[in-house]
Amino acid sequence: MTKIPIEKHVTRPGAGPQGMTVKASTSEDIDGYLAAKPHFAIRVVDGRIWVFKEGSEELTEFDDQGELAKHVTWPAAGPNRVTLKAADDESLQEYVAAKDGFVTIIEDGRIWVFLPNSDELKEFEEIGEPAKCVTRPGAGPLQMTVKSVDASTIDAYLSN
Repeated sequence: MTKIPIEKHVTRPGAGPQGMTVKASTSEDIDGYLAAKPHFAIRVVDGRIWVFKEGSEELTEFDDQGELAKHVTWPAAGPNRVTLKAADDESLQEYVAAKDGFVTIIEDGRIWVFLPNSDELKEFEEIGEPAKCVTRPGAGPLQMTVKSVDASTIDAYLSN
């Protein structure tokens, strides 16, 4: 791999995955990298992270016109305590709950956690809440209750 010299750069020791140091040409680039999650589009503006569901009307409006007139702000809720902004609370809840390797569904203020393409996920999508589940009150992001069909899925989600 060839290293490209960057005359001006920002370094954040320990800010990356597994405590790695992150280096980029701007703070906004680092914030965008650290905030990236599947199914969400991120825009970093004035040191704040705007969160949008990919392909949403709000994302198109933001890209066309700039800051949304109606939005919510969660101070210090993002990576490295960066302020998060979005069109609504639901988008931010889904964003905060999302983790690689899991499907998360927020229902009645609780996070349901499934493995992608699992039979349990398909069953949940078809018939709703299973008769048997494991619940961890207040264990998730924002002290949300986490639910799943088994404890091992919750343990893996919480340790990720």
